[in-house]
Amino acid sequence: MLGLGVAAYAAPSSNVLASLPMQFEQDSHARWTARAPGAAFLVESTGIQMIAGDHLLGIEFNGARTAHLLGQSKASNVIQRFHGTQHGVVQPYRRVTALGIYKGVDVTFYGTGNQLEYDFNIAPSADPKSIRISFHGADSQQLTPGGAIALTVGDQVIEQLPPAVYQRLDSGEILGVSSSYRDLGNGYYGIDVAKYDRTRELIVDPQIVYQTPIGGSASDAVTAITRDARGFLYLGGYTYSNDFPFGPISYSIFRQDRDAFVMKLDPFAPANNVIKYSTFFGGGLYEDLNGLAVDSAGLIYLTGTTRSGDLPTKNEYSKFINENDHPYVAVLDPTTDGSAGLLYSTYFGGSGSEQASGFAVAGGKIYLAGWSTSDDLPTVGAYQSKRGGSYDAFVSVFDISKTNKNTLVSGTFIGGTGQDMARTLAVDPSGAVWIGGLSFSSDFPTTVGAYKPFTSDAGDGFLAKLDMAGGKLLYSTYVGGSAFDEVKKLVIEPSGRIAAAGYNLSPNFPTTSNAAQPAYGGNSDAFLMIIDPQQADFTKALIYSTFFGGSDGEVPYDLRRDTAGRYYLCGYTLSADLRTTSGAIASSTG
Repeated sequence: MLGLGVAAYAAPSSNVLASLPMQFEQDSHARWTARAPGAAFLVESTGIQMIAGDHLLGIEFNGARTAHLLGQSKASNVIQRFHGTQHGVVQPYRRVTALGIYKGVDVTFYGTGNQLEYDFNIAPSADPKSIRISFHGADSQQLTPGGAIALTVGDQVIEQLPPAVYQRLDSGEILGVSSSYRDLGNGYYGIDVAKYDRTRELIVDPQIVYQTPIGGSASDAVTAITRDARGFLYLGGYTYSNDFPFGPISYSIFRQDRDAFVMKLDPFAPANNVIKYSTFFGGGLYEDLNGLAVDSAGLIYLTGTTRSGDLPTKNEYSKFINENDHPYVAVLDPTTDGSAGLLYSTYFGGSGSEQASGFAVAGGKIYLAGWSTSDDLPTVGAYQSKRGGSYDAFVSVFDISKTNKNTLVSGTFIGGTGQDMARTLAVDPSGAVWIGGLSFSSDFPTTVGAYKPFTSDAGDGFLAKLDMAGGKLLYSTYVGGSAFDEVKKLVIEPSGRIAAAGYNLSPNFPTTSNAAQPAYGGNSDAFLMIIDPQQADFTKALIYSTFFGGSDGEVPYDLRRDTAGRYYLCGYTLSADLRTTSGAIASSTG
Protein backbone atom coordinates (compact mmCIF):
# COMPACT_ATOMS: atom_id res chain seq x y z
CA MET A 1 0.00 0.00 0.00
CA LEU A 2 1.11 3.55 -0.62
CA GLY A 3 0.54 6.45 1.75
CA LEU A 4 -1.36 9.50 0.61
CA GLY A 5 1.34 11.63 2.12
CA VAL A 6 3.45 11.90 5.26
CA ALA A 7 3.32 14.70 7.81
CA ALA A 8 6.83 15.97 8.36
CA TYR A 9 6.98 15.31 12.09
CA ALA A 10 6.03 11.61 11.81
CA ALA A 11 8.90 10.39 9.67
CA PRO A 12 11.55 9.91 12.38
CA SER A 13 9.42 7.56 14.49
CA SER A 14 9.93 4.47 12.34
CA ASN A 15 13.72 4.97 12.37
CA VAL A 16 13.69 5.46 16.14
CA LEU A 17 11.61 2.33 16.71
CA ALA A 18 13.85 0.25 14.45
CA SER A 19 16.90 1.27 16.49
CA LEU A 20 15.44 0.71 19.96
CA PRO A 21 17.24 -1.94 21.98
CA MET A 22 15.07 -4.79 23.26
CA GLN A 23 14.04 -4.53 26.88
CA PHE A 24 13.91 -7.75 28.91
CA GLU A 25 11.59 -7.86 31.92
CA GLN A 26 11.31 -10.46 34.67
CA ASP A 27 7.87 -11.29 36.04
CA SER A 28 6.84 -12.59 39.47
CA HIS A 29 7.45 -16.17 38.26
CA ALA A 30 11.06 -15.33 37.27
CA ARG A 31 10.29 -15.58 33.53
CA TRP A 32 12.11 -13.22 31.20
CA THR A 33 10.22 -11.67 28.27
CA ALA A 34 11.01 -8.98 25.75
CA ARG A 35 9.16 -6.98 23.14
CA ALA A 36 10.23 -5.30 19.94
CA PRO A 37 8.04 -3.52 17.38
CA GLY A 38 5.64 -6.28 16.34
CA ALA A 39 7.48 -9.04 18.18
CA ALA A 40 7.45 -10.87 21.53
CA PHE A 41 10.05 -13.19 23.06
CA LEU A 42 10.28 -15.61 25.98
CA VAL A 43 13.80 -16.47 27.18
CA GLU A 44 14.26 -19.96 28.59
CA SER A 45 17.24 -21.70 30.16
CA THR A 46 17.79 -23.79 27.01
CA GLY A 47 16.73 -21.38 24.26
CA ILE A 48 14.26 -18.68 23.29
CA GLN A 49 10.74 -18.61 21.85
CA MET A 50 9.30 -15.94 19.60
CA ILE A 51 5.93 -15.33 18.01
CA ALA A 52 5.95 -15.26 14.21
CA GLY A 53 2.55 -14.55 12.67
CA ASP A 54 0.20 -17.25 13.94
CA HIS A 55 3.14 -19.54 14.72
CA LEU A 56 5.43 -20.08 17.64
CA LEU A 57 9.06 -20.24 16.56
CA GLY A 58 11.40 -21.87 19.07
CA ILE A 59 15.19 -21.78 19.03
CA GLU A 60 16.58 -24.62 21.17
CA PHE A 61 20.13 -25.36 22.24
CA ASN A 62 20.05 -29.14 22.28
CA GLY A 63 21.85 -30.96 25.04
CA ALA A 64 22.09 -27.73 27.04
CA ARG A 65 22.05 -27.72 30.81
CA THR A 66 19.25 -26.02 32.76
CA ALA A 67 20.94 -22.67 33.14
CA HIS A 68 20.48 -19.74 35.54
CA LEU A 69 19.15 -16.63 33.75
CA LEU A 70 20.70 -13.31 34.72
CA GLY A 71 19.57 -9.81 33.68
CA GLN A 72 22.44 -7.57 32.61
CA SER A 73 22.89 -3.94 31.51
CA LYS A 74 20.05 -2.14 33.27
CA ALA A 75 18.02 0.06 30.95
CA SER A 76 18.06 3.77 31.80
CA ASN A 77 14.27 3.82 32.06
CA VAL A 78 11.77 1.91 34.13
CA ILE A 79 8.39 0.61 32.94
CA GLN A 80 5.27 1.76 34.76
CA ARG A 81 2.31 -0.58 35.10
CA PHE A 82 -1.15 0.74 35.85
CA HIS A 83 -3.17 -2.43 35.67
CA GLY A 84 -6.42 -2.73 37.59
CA THR A 85 -5.66 -2.01 41.24
CA GLN A 86 -1.99 -2.89 40.82
CA HIS A 87 0.48 -0.07 40.33
CA GLY A 88 4.07 -1.11 39.89
CA VAL A 89 7.44 -0.30 38.39
CA VAL A 90 9.52 -2.86 36.47
CA GLN A 91 13.25 -2.50 35.84
CA PRO A 92 14.06 -3.67 32.30
CA TYR A 93 17.45 -4.95 31.17
CA ARG A 94 19.14 -4.77 27.77
CA ARG A 95 20.53 -8.30 27.96
CA VAL A 96 19.76 -11.65 29.56
CA THR A 97 22.49 -14.29 29.96
CA ALA A 98 21.99 -18.03 30.44
CA LEU A 99 24.99 -19.13 32.49
CA GLY A 100 26.67 -22.44 31.70
CA ILE A 101 24.30 -23.88 29.12
CA TYR A 102 27.18 -26.08 28.00
CA LYS A 103 30.42 -26.71 29.87
CA GLY A 104 32.31 -23.42 29.69
CA VAL A 105 29.65 -21.79 27.46
CA ASP A 106 27.27 -18.94 28.34
CA VAL A 107 24.75 -17.42 25.94
CA THR A 108 23.57 -13.79 26.04
CA PHE A 109 20.37 -12.55 24.35
CA TYR A 110 19.89 -8.97 23.12
CA GLY A 111 18.62 -7.16 20.04
CA THR A 112 17.33 -4.02 18.37
CA GLY A 113 14.36 -3.29 16.15
CA ASN A 114 13.77 -6.25 13.84
CA GLN A 115 16.89 -8.16 14.85
CA LEU A 116 17.47 -10.67 17.66
CA GLU A 117 21.04 -11.57 18.55
CA TYR A 118 22.53 -14.12 20.89
CA ASP A 119 26.22 -14.50 21.69
CA PHE A 120 27.83 -17.76 22.74
CA ASN A 121 30.71 -16.83 25.05
CA ILE A 122 33.05 -19.82 24.87
CA ALA A 123 35.71 -20.08 27.58
CA PRO A 124 39.28 -21.01 26.57
CA SER A 125 38.80 -24.57 27.83
CA ALA A 126 35.40 -25.11 26.15
CA ASP A 127 34.58 -26.72 22.81
CA PRO A 128 32.42 -24.81 20.26
CA LYS A 129 31.42 -28.19 18.79
CA SER A 130 29.22 -28.74 21.85
CA ILE A 131 26.74 -26.15 20.46
CA ARG A 132 23.76 -27.73 18.71
CA ILE A 133 20.92 -25.47 17.49
CA SER A 134 17.48 -26.54 16.29
CA PHE A 135 14.34 -24.63 15.29
CA HIS A 136 10.76 -25.61 16.06
CA GLY A 137 7.60 -24.21 14.46
CA ALA A 138 9.00 -23.30 11.04
CA ASP A 139 7.19 -24.67 7.99
CA SER A 140 10.55 -25.33 6.34
CA GLN A 141 14.23 -24.61 6.89
CA GLN A 142 17.37 -24.78 4.82
CA LEU A 143 20.93 -23.55 4.53
CA THR A 144 21.15 -20.83 1.87
CA PRO A 145 24.04 -20.51 -0.62
CA GLY A 146 25.15 -17.49 1.40
CA GLY A 147 25.50 -19.54 4.56
CA ALA A 148 22.35 -18.37 6.42
CA ILE A 149 19.63 -20.61 7.85
CA ALA A 150 16.36 -19.62 6.15
CA LEU A 151 13.17 -20.38 8.08
CA THR A 152 9.79 -20.18 6.35
CA VAL A 153 7.08 -19.25 8.85
CA GLY A 154 3.70 -18.71 7.21
CA ASP A 155 4.23 -16.10 4.49
CA GLN A 156 7.44 -14.79 6.06
CA VAL A 157 11.06 -15.81 5.64
CA ILE A 158 13.12 -15.34 8.79
CA GLU A 159 16.88 -15.72 8.53
CA GLN A 160 19.53 -16.61 11.02
CA LEU A 161 22.51 -14.93 9.43
CA PRO A 162 25.91 -16.63 9.12
CA PRO A 163 27.63 -16.47 12.53
CA ALA A 164 30.08 -13.70 13.27
CA VAL A 165 32.90 -15.34 15.25
CA TYR A 166 35.72 -13.34 16.83
CA GLN A 167 38.16 -12.90 19.71
CA ARG A 168 39.22 -9.79 21.59
CA LEU A 169 42.95 -9.16 21.94
CA ASP A 170 44.53 -7.48 24.96
CA SER A 171 44.84 -4.30 22.89
CA GLY A 172 41.09 -4.23 22.38
CA GLU A 173 41.41 -5.20 18.75
CA ILE A 174 38.78 -7.65 17.47
CA LEU A 175 40.14 -10.56 15.48
CA GLY A 176 37.68 -12.35 13.21
CA VAL A 177 37.59 -16.13 12.91
CA SER A 178 36.21 -17.95 9.86
CA SER A 179 33.09 -19.99 10.60
CA SER A 180 29.99 -21.54 9.10
CA TYR A 181 26.93 -23.55 10.06
CA ARG A 182 27.07 -27.29 9.63
CA ASP A 183 23.92 -29.29 8.91
CA LEU A 184 23.98 -32.19 11.38
CA GLY A 185 20.79 -33.74 10.01
CA ASN A 186 17.39 -34.21 11.62
CA GLY A 187 16.99 -30.43 11.95
CA TYR A 188 20.15 -29.84 14.01
CA TYR A 189 22.89 -27.35 13.17
CA GLY A 190 26.39 -27.04 14.56
CA ILE A 191 29.05 -24.37 14.06
CA ASP A 192 32.36 -25.06 12.34
CA VAL A 193 35.14 -22.73 13.46
CA ALA A 194 38.55 -22.29 11.86
CA LYS A 195 41.75 -22.43 13.92
CA TYR A 196 41.77 -19.84 16.73
CA ASP A 197 43.69 -18.98 19.90
CA ARG A 198 42.40 -21.44 22.49
CA THR A 199 43.89 -19.45 25.34
CA ARG A 200 41.32 -16.69 24.79
CA GLU A 201 37.53 -16.50 24.96
CA LEU A 202 35.73 -17.07 21.65
CA ILE A 203 32.50 -15.24 20.83
CA VAL A 204 29.99 -16.76 18.38
CA ASP A 205 27.31 -14.25 17.35
CA PRO A 206 24.35 -15.50 15.26
CA GLN A 207 21.65 -12.96 14.30
CA ILE A 208 17.95 -13.60 13.66
CA VAL A 209 16.53 -11.06 11.19
CA TYR A 210 12.79 -10.76 10.54
CA GLN A 211 12.15 -8.40 7.68
CA THR A 212 8.41 -8.05 8.21
CA PRO A 213 6.62 -7.41 11.49
CA ILE A 214 6.20 -10.50 13.63
CA GLY A 215 2.84 -10.39 15.32
CA GLY A 216 -0.25 -12.50 15.59
CA SER A 217 -1.96 -12.52 18.94
CA ALA A 218 1.03 -10.93 20.63
CA SER A 219 1.16 -7.89 18.39
CA ASP A 220 1.82 -4.29 19.31
CA ALA A 221 0.04 -1.53 17.40
CA VAL A 222 0.88 2.18 17.47
CA THR A 223 -2.39 4.10 17.03
CA ALA A 224 -1.39 7.64 18.05
CA ILE A 225 1.72 9.79 17.87
CA THR A 226 2.51 13.32 19.01
CA ARG A 227 5.51 15.37 20.08
CA ASP A 228 6.21 18.20 22.48
CA ALA A 229 8.01 21.53 22.05
CA ARG A 230 11.32 19.98 23.13
CA GLY A 231 11.22 17.39 20.34
CA PHE A 232 10.31 14.34 22.41
CA LEU A 233 8.12 11.83 20.57
CA TYR A 234 5.18 10.15 22.27
CA LEU A 235 3.74 6.90 20.94
CA GLY A 236 0.50 5.34 22.13
CA GLY A 237 -1.27 2.17 21.17
CA TYR A 238 -2.21 -1.25 22.44
CA THR A 239 -0.30 -4.45 23.10
CA TYR A 240 -0.98 -8.14 23.50
CA SER A 241 2.69 -8.87 24.07
CA ASN A 242 2.30 -10.33 27.53
CA ASP A 243 0.18 -13.11 25.98
CA PHE A 244 3.23 -15.11 25.06
CA PRO A 245 2.05 -18.61 24.11
CA PHE A 246 3.31 -22.08 24.94
CA GLY A 247 2.12 -23.18 21.50
CA PRO A 248 0.06 -21.96 18.53
CA ILE A 249 -3.24 -22.01 20.43
CA SER A 250 -2.12 -21.74 24.07
CA TYR A 251 -1.83 -18.30 25.64
CA SER A 252 -1.70 -19.20 29.29
CA ILE A 253 1.70 -17.96 30.43
CA PHE A 254 0.39 -14.45 30.97
CA ARG A 255 -3.02 -12.82 30.95
CA GLN A 256 -5.12 -12.77 27.78
CA ASP A 257 -6.11 -9.11 27.73
CA ARG A 258 -5.04 -6.17 25.62
CA ASP A 259 -3.59 -3.12 27.35
CA ALA A 260 -2.96 0.42 26.22
CA PHE A 261 0.64 1.63 26.32
CA VAL A 262 2.46 4.95 26.09
CA MET A 263 6.13 5.58 25.33
CA LYS A 264 8.14 8.81 25.49
CA LEU A 265 11.15 8.78 23.18
CA ASP A 266 14.12 11.06 22.66
CA PRO A 267 14.94 10.56 18.95
CA PHE A 268 18.24 12.39 19.33
CA ALA A 269 19.61 10.31 22.22
CA PRO A 270 21.98 7.36 21.82
CA ALA A 271 20.15 4.13 21.00
CA ASN A 272 20.50 2.77 24.54
CA ASN A 273 18.87 5.88 26.02
CA VAL A 274 16.04 6.60 23.56
CA ILE A 275 13.19 5.46 25.83
CA LYS A 276 12.54 8.07 28.51
CA TYR A 277 9.26 6.71 29.82
CA SER A 278 6.95 3.81 29.12
CA THR A 279 3.82 2.50 30.78
CA PHE A 280 1.03 -0.01 30.42
CA PHE A 281 -2.51 1.07 31.24
CA GLY A 282 -5.33 -1.42 31.47
CA GLY A 283 -7.61 -3.78 33.32
CA GLY A 284 -8.72 -7.37 33.18
CA LEU A 285 -10.25 -7.32 29.68
CA TYR A 286 -9.13 -4.99 26.91
CA GLU A 287 -8.22 -1.40 26.15
CA ASP A 288 -7.63 0.53 22.95
CA LEU A 289 -5.85 3.87 22.73
CA ASN A 290 -7.03 6.33 20.09
CA GLY A 291 -6.20 9.75 21.53
CA LEU A 292 -2.86 11.05 22.85
CA ALA A 293 -1.80 14.57 23.81
CA VAL A 294 0.97 16.30 25.80
CA ASP A 295 0.70 19.70 27.48
CA SER A 296 3.40 22.33 28.05
CA ALA A 297 4.15 20.85 31.49
CA GLY A 298 4.89 17.45 29.94
CA LEU A 299 1.79 15.72 31.29
CA ILE A 300 0.49 12.92 29.05
CA TYR A 301 -3.23 12.67 28.26
CA LEU A 302 -4.79 9.56 26.74
CA THR A 303 -8.17 8.19 25.85
CA GLY A 304 -9.57 5.09 24.26
CA THR A 305 -12.16 2.39 24.71
CA THR A 306 -12.28 -0.16 27.52
CA ARG A 307 -14.40 -3.12 28.54
CA SER A 308 -12.50 -3.73 31.79
CA GLY A 309 -14.40 -3.25 35.02
CA ASP A 310 -11.21 -2.90 37.06
CA LEU A 311 -9.44 -0.06 35.24
CA PRO A 312 -7.31 2.02 37.65
CA THR A 313 -9.21 5.21 38.52
CA LYS A 314 -8.18 8.37 40.38
CA ASN A 315 -10.12 11.57 41.14
CA GLU A 316 -12.62 9.91 38.82
CA TYR A 317 -15.87 11.30 37.48
CA SER A 318 -17.15 7.71 37.29
CA LYS A 319 -15.66 4.65 38.97
CA PHE A 320 -17.85 1.96 37.38
CA ILE A 321 -19.17 0.87 33.98
CA ASN A 322 -21.31 -1.97 32.68
CA GLU A 323 -19.91 -4.72 30.45
CA ASN A 324 -20.21 -2.70 27.21
CA ASP A 325 -17.58 -0.57 25.49
CA HIS A 326 -16.99 2.83 27.10
CA PRO A 327 -14.36 5.56 26.88
CA TYR A 328 -11.74 6.20 29.52
CA VAL A 329 -9.71 9.38 30.08
CA ALA A 330 -6.37 9.34 31.92
CA VAL A 331 -3.58 11.80 32.73
CA LEU A 332 -0.04 10.64 33.54
CA ASP A 333 3.00 12.42 34.96
CA PRO A 334 6.04 10.75 33.37
CA THR A 335 8.40 12.31 35.94
CA THR A 336 6.80 10.44 38.86
CA ASP A 337 7.08 6.72 39.60
CA GLY A 338 4.38 4.44 40.92
CA SER A 339 0.77 5.26 41.63
CA ALA A 340 1.56 8.96 42.15
CA GLY A 341 2.26 9.15 38.41
CA LEU A 342 -1.43 8.58 37.69
CA LEU A 343 -2.98 12.04 38.15
CA TYR A 344 -6.46 11.39 36.83
CA SER A 345 -8.36 8.43 35.43
CA THR A 346 -12.06 7.96 34.83
CA TYR A 347 -14.62 5.93 32.99
CA PHE A 348 -17.24 7.83 31.02
CA GLY A 349 -20.46 6.43 29.67
CA GLY A 350 -24.08 5.47 30.18
CA SER A 351 -26.14 2.30 30.23
CA GLY A 352 -25.59 1.64 26.51
CA SER A 353 -22.19 1.83 24.85
CA GLU A 354 -19.87 4.58 23.65
CA GLN A 355 -16.85 5.04 21.42
CA ALA A 356 -14.44 7.97 21.75
CA SER A 357 -12.74 9.04 18.53
CA GLY A 358 -11.99 12.77 18.88
CA PHE A 359 -9.60 14.08 21.52
CA ALA A 360 -7.88 17.37 22.36
CA VAL A 361 -6.30 19.18 25.29
CA ALA A 362 -6.62 22.98 25.31
CA GLY A 363 -6.73 25.70 27.96
CA GLY A 364 -6.25 23.16 30.74
CA LYS A 365 -9.31 21.15 29.70
CA ILE A 366 -9.76 17.77 28.06
CA TYR A 367 -12.17 17.53 25.11
CA LEU A 368 -13.69 14.23 24.06
CA ALA A 369 -15.97 13.42 21.11
CA GLY A 370 -17.48 10.22 19.80
CA TRP A 371 -20.86 8.51 19.65
CA SER A 372 -23.23 6.89 22.11
CA THR A 373 -26.27 4.62 22.33
CA SER A 374 -27.00 5.64 25.94
CA ASP A 375 -30.06 7.71 26.83
CA ASP A 376 -28.42 8.49 30.17
CA LEU A 377 -25.00 9.63 28.96
CA PRO A 378 -24.12 12.47 31.38
CA THR A 379 -24.55 15.99 30.00
CA VAL A 380 -23.82 19.39 31.58
CA GLY A 381 -25.14 22.69 30.14
CA ALA A 382 -26.03 20.78 27.00
CA TYR A 383 -27.07 22.11 23.62
CA GLN A 384 -28.95 18.78 23.25
CA SER A 385 -29.53 16.92 26.50
CA LYS A 386 -31.33 13.88 25.03
CA ARG A 387 -30.29 11.30 22.46
CA GLY A 388 -32.06 11.85 19.12
CA GLY A 389 -32.04 8.14 18.18
CA SER A 390 -29.78 5.25 17.24
CA TYR A 391 -26.17 6.47 17.56
CA ASP A 392 -25.76 10.12 18.51
CA ALA A 393 -22.56 12.14 18.46
CA PHE A 394 -21.45 13.58 21.79
CA VAL A 395 -18.93 16.13 23.05
CA SER A 396 -17.74 16.18 26.67
CA VAL A 397 -15.28 18.49 28.44
CA PHE A 398 -13.29 17.60 31.59
CA ASP A 399 -11.34 19.85 33.97
CA ILE A 400 -9.03 17.76 36.18
CA SER A 401 -8.28 20.72 38.46
CA LYS A 402 -11.72 20.03 39.95
CA THR A 403 -12.67 16.95 41.95
CA ASN A 404 -14.57 13.78 41.06
CA LYS A 405 -18.11 14.54 39.77
CA ASN A 406 -17.15 18.16 39.17
CA THR A 407 -14.48 17.21 36.61
CA LEU A 408 -17.15 16.96 33.88
CA VAL A 409 -17.72 20.66 33.21
CA SER A 410 -19.81 20.44 30.04
CA GLY A 411 -21.29 17.80 27.78
CA THR A 412 -23.86 17.45 25.04
CA PHE A 413 -25.39 15.15 22.46
CA ILE A 414 -25.70 16.31 18.88
CA GLY A 415 -27.67 14.28 16.36
CA GLY A 416 -30.95 13.40 14.71
CA THR A 417 -33.09 10.29 14.56
CA GLY A 418 -30.60 8.26 12.49
CA GLN A 419 -26.98 7.28 13.09
CA ASP A 420 -24.63 10.18 13.81
CA MET A 421 -20.97 9.63 14.70
CA ALA A 422 -18.30 12.19 15.57
CA ARG A 423 -14.93 11.06 14.16
CA THR A 424 -12.72 14.07 14.93
CA LEU A 425 -12.50 17.13 17.15
CA ALA A 426 -10.59 20.43 17.20
CA VAL A 427 -10.69 23.37 19.61
CA ASP A 428 -10.31 26.99 18.47
CA PRO A 429 -8.53 29.72 20.49
CA SER A 430 -11.84 30.86 22.05
CA GLY A 431 -12.57 27.37 23.38
CA ALA A 432 -15.28 26.65 20.80
CA VAL A 433 -15.30 23.02 19.63
CA TRP A 434 -15.45 21.82 16.03
CA ILE A 435 -16.44 18.23 15.37
CA GLY A 436 -16.74 16.31 12.12
CA GLY A 437 -18.02 12.91 11.21
CA LEU A 438 -20.80 10.97 9.54
CA SER A 439 -24.58 11.37 9.64
CA PHE A 440 -27.41 9.17 8.40
CA SER A 441 -30.03 11.51 9.91
CA SER A 442 -32.21 13.61 7.64
CA ASP A 443 -32.84 15.85 10.67
CA PHE A 444 -29.27 16.38 11.88
CA PRO A 445 -29.30 19.93 13.29
CA THR A 446 -27.95 22.54 10.87
CA THR A 447 -27.74 26.30 11.29
CA VAL A 448 -28.99 29.24 9.25
CA GLY A 449 -26.53 29.95 6.47
CA ALA A 450 -25.16 26.38 6.46
CA TYR A 451 -23.12 25.50 3.39
CA LYS A 452 -25.30 22.40 2.81
CA PRO A 453 -28.43 22.37 5.00
CA PHE A 454 -29.95 19.15 3.62
CA THR A 455 -28.69 15.56 3.40
CA SER A 456 -28.51 13.26 0.40
CA ASP A 457 -29.87 10.39 2.59
CA ALA A 458 -26.96 8.14 1.51
CA GLY A 459 -24.79 9.14 4.46
CA ASP A 460 -23.18 12.57 4.51
CA GLY A 461 -20.26 14.06 6.34
CA PHE A 462 -20.97 16.85 8.76
CA LEU A 463 -19.15 19.78 10.36
CA ALA A 464 -20.42 21.41 13.54
CA LYS A 465 -19.14 24.16 15.83
CA LEU A 466 -20.31 24.26 19.46
CA ASP A 467 -20.04 26.76 22.29
CA MET A 468 -19.75 24.18 25.06
CA ALA A 469 -19.80 26.67 27.94
CA GLY A 470 -22.93 28.35 26.60
CA GLY A 471 -24.68 25.25 25.27
CA LYS A 472 -25.05 26.73 21.78
CA LEU A 473 -24.70 25.36 18.25
CA LEU A 474 -22.75 28.08 16.42
CA TYR A 475 -22.52 26.46 12.98
CA SER A 476 -23.49 23.14 11.46
CA THR A 477 -23.63 21.79 7.93
CA TYR A 478 -23.70 18.58 5.94
CA VAL A 479 -20.90 18.03 3.41
CA GLY A 480 -20.95 15.62 0.49
CA GLY A 481 -22.52 14.58 -2.76
CA SER A 482 -25.22 12.10 -3.71
CA ALA A 483 -23.47 9.00 -2.26
CA PHE A 484 -21.65 8.17 0.97
CA ASP A 485 -19.22 10.76 2.40
CA GLU A 486 -17.43 10.92 5.75
CA VAL A 487 -15.23 13.49 7.53
CA LYS A 488 -12.19 11.93 9.25
CA LYS A 489 -9.98 14.87 10.35
CA LEU A 490 -10.27 18.61 10.98
CA VAL A 491 -7.84 21.53 11.12
CA ILE A 492 -8.84 25.05 12.20
CA GLU A 493 -7.06 27.73 10.19
CA PRO A 494 -5.82 30.91 11.93
CA SER A 495 -8.48 32.85 9.99
CA GLY A 496 -11.24 30.73 11.53
CA ARG A 497 -11.89 28.70 8.39
CA ILE A 498 -12.24 24.96 8.86
CA ALA A 499 -10.37 22.36 6.77
CA ALA A 500 -11.76 18.84 6.59
CA ALA A 501 -10.31 15.63 5.17
CA GLY A 502 -12.26 12.45 4.61
CA TYR A 503 -13.32 10.04 1.94
CA ASN A 504 -16.29 9.80 -0.39
CA LEU A 505 -18.11 7.57 -2.83
CA SER A 506 -19.78 10.53 -4.54
CA PRO A 507 -18.65 11.27 -8.11
CA ASN A 508 -20.44 14.63 -7.78
CA PHE A 509 -18.71 15.64 -4.54
CA PRO A 510 -18.35 19.44 -4.89
CA THR A 511 -14.92 20.69 -6.01
CA THR A 512 -13.58 24.16 -6.69
CA SER A 513 -12.02 25.50 -9.88
CA ASN A 514 -8.52 25.31 -8.40
CA ALA A 515 -8.85 21.67 -7.27
CA ALA A 516 -5.70 19.58 -7.50
CA GLN A 517 -7.90 16.73 -8.77
CA PRO A 518 -11.33 17.90 -9.93
CA ALA A 519 -12.61 14.47 -11.06
CA TYR A 520 -13.53 11.40 -9.03
CA GLY A 521 -10.95 8.61 -9.38
CA GLY A 522 -13.20 5.67 -8.52
CA ASN A 523 -14.32 3.33 -5.73
CA SER A 524 -13.58 5.74 -2.87
CA ASP A 525 -11.46 8.87 -2.98
CA ALA A 526 -9.92 11.00 -0.30
CA PHE A 527 -10.99 14.62 -0.23
CA LEU A 528 -9.76 17.89 1.23
CA MET A 529 -12.13 20.84 1.58
CA ILE A 530 -11.96 24.24 3.28
CA ILE A 531 -15.14 26.02 4.40
CA ASP A 532 -15.48 29.57 5.72
CA PRO A 533 -18.36 29.53 8.24
CA GLN A 534 -18.17 33.32 8.55
CA GLN A 535 -19.39 33.92 4.99
CA ALA A 536 -22.78 35.60 5.01
CA ASP A 537 -23.49 34.12 1.56
CA PHE A 538 -23.44 30.31 1.91
CA THR A 539 -22.75 29.96 -1.83
CA LYS A 540 -19.31 31.49 -1.20
CA ALA A 541 -18.52 29.36 1.86
CA LEU A 542 -16.64 26.64 -0.05
CA ILE A 543 -13.13 28.05 -0.38
CA TYR A 544 -11.37 24.96 -1.67
CA SER A 545 -12.25 21.33 -2.42
CA THR A 546 -10.52 18.52 -4.24
CA PHE A 547 -10.57 14.76 -4.72
CA PHE A 548 -7.37 12.82 -4.22
CA GLY A 549 -7.31 9.23 -5.40
CA GLY A 550 -6.87 6.64 -8.11
CA SER A 551 -9.21 4.08 -9.60
CA ASP A 552 -9.41 1.99 -6.40
CA GLY A 553 -9.86 2.99 -2.74
CA GLU A 554 -8.28 5.72 -0.63
CA VAL A 555 -8.97 6.69 2.99
CA PRO A 556 -7.11 9.49 4.82
CA TYR A 557 -6.28 9.07 8.50
CA ASP A 558 -4.66 12.39 9.37
CA LEU A 559 -4.43 15.99 8.25
CA ARG A 560 -1.86 18.69 9.07
CA ARG A 561 -1.24 22.28 7.99
CA ASP A 562 2.15 24.01 8.04
CA THR A 563 2.87 27.70 8.63
CA ALA A 564 2.97 28.32 4.88
CA GLY A 565 -0.63 27.09 4.49
CA ARG A 566 0.26 23.76 2.86
CA TYR A 567 -1.79 20.72 3.80
CA TYR A 568 -0.49 17.18 4.38
CA LEU A 569 -2.70 14.11 4.21
CA CYS A 570 -1.71 10.60 5.17
CA GLY A 571 -3.67 7.39 4.87
CA TYR A 572 -3.82 4.34 2.65
CA THR A 573 -4.49 3.56 -0.96
CA LEU A 574 -5.35 0.44 -2.95
CA SER A 575 -4.88 2.23 -6.28
CA ALA A 576 -2.02 1.28 -8.57
CA ASP A 577 -2.55 4.56 -10.45
CA LEU A 578 -2.47 7.02 -7.55
CA ARG A 579 -0.71 10.14 -8.73
CA THR A 580 2.82 10.50 -7.33
CA THR A 581 5.41 13.24 -7.71
CA SER A 582 8.86 13.22 -9.19
CA GLY A 583 11.33 11.71 -6.74
CA ALA A 584 8.65 9.86 -4.79
CA ILE A 585 9.92 7.30 -2.26
CA ALA A 586 7.59 4.76 -3.92
CA SER A 587 6.04 5.58 -7.27
CA SER A 588 4.08 2.34 -7.57
CA THR A 589 2.45 -0.27 -5.39
CA GLY A 590 4.37 -3.35 -4.50
